[in-house]
Amino acid sequence: MNIQQLTREAVPALPQFSVTPEAEQVRNELVLTSRLHASADTVTEANSVGEAARDIRTFIKATRDLGINLRRPLKAAAERIKAIEDDYLMPLEAEQGRLESLVSAWHAAEQRRVAEAERVRQAEIRRIMAAEDEARRLATASDAPEDIKAAQELSAAATASVEAALYAPKPEAVKVGGMVTKREMRIEVIDMHKVYQHNATLVKLELNRAAVKATCFPEHPVPGLKLWWEDSTSTRKW
Repeated sequence: MNIQQLTREAVPALPQFSVTPEAEQVRNELVLTSRLHASADTVTEANSVGEAARDIRTFIKATRDLGINLRRPLKAAAERIKAIEDDYLMPLEAEQGRLESLVSAWHAAEQRRVAEAERVRQAEIRRIMAAEDEARRLATASDAPEDIKAAQELSAAATASVEAALYAPKPEAVKVGGMVTKREMRIEVIDMHKVYQHNATLVKLELNRAAVKATCFPEHPVPGLKLWWEDSTSTRKW
């Protein structure tokens, strides 16, 4: 059972977006102009490099903003379709979860039934083996032919019973068609410090870089960290 359409409105096919020739030309001109600046050895050269960098930064920012505006209606439409999908499937997913819980309960009951049946089977095997041992003891306890014959017959019957019990099919849980039940370990953290003390590999430690930048300095070494100053240049917008 499937549906052919989810929304009343058909979702139009998107065109194959591409960059306009004018946009290509403007970008390429900026790249070519930038590549004219091969060094910044003088004040004039450094200022020219900075001016070219600001031009590029301004253009990148404007293009990013334009891209956001172009994507906004598409993103809004995608979010709306996802919301319709989620709302539409909500009652079905709730029912699926309920049905799976019922099957999980059935599986647990079957496991208990099988465990009890196996316990009874093992107890019966032990009882029969004890009877077999007793029959063998009786077979050697008397010299009378009739007693020996009776004990041997009893021992043979007990042996056959043991073999039948051992080779009989073991109890198995009845599986529900189309469903897969597996054991999954659930985790709840009670005390993270105790977990770390027990086994440090169970805990993932991450450096709080924001705290390091806010409180630490290369002039005051921190054990386990290498800190140093490094110049970084960024371009201001016009």
